[in-house]
Amino acid sequence: MILFALFLLFAGCFSKSEKPDERAKPGASVEVDNRDWPDVTVYIIKGGSRYRLGEVAGYSRRIFPIEPQFLTTPTLRFQADPVGRQGQPITEEIEVLPGEEVVLTIMNFR
Repeated sequence: MILFALFLLFAGCFSKSEKPDERAKPGASVEVDNRDWPDVTVYIIKGGSRYRLGEVAGYSRRIFPIEPQFLTTPTLRFQADPVGRQGQPITEEIEVLPGEEVVLTIMNFR
């Protein structure tokens, strides 16, 4: 029993204390619902630059985190680039705030 108490005391001495400025800033997320057959590569468009989030297979869904550095302005645009097909639709500007989840539904590219 004493050995266990000493272990707890010893472990407590090495626990990492978190400073207020080191806490993770909340991001957001985007759920992409691909309702067409081609896979798509999803991007965030911010300030004229394009940042890749990842790919979503045809007829599937996937959730991507949106890192806090993308939320420094209140609006973002998203682009879905279908693999092997023409067209790269871009959304209108969407307001995305920390902690929110955006749902992006991709219908068909025909």
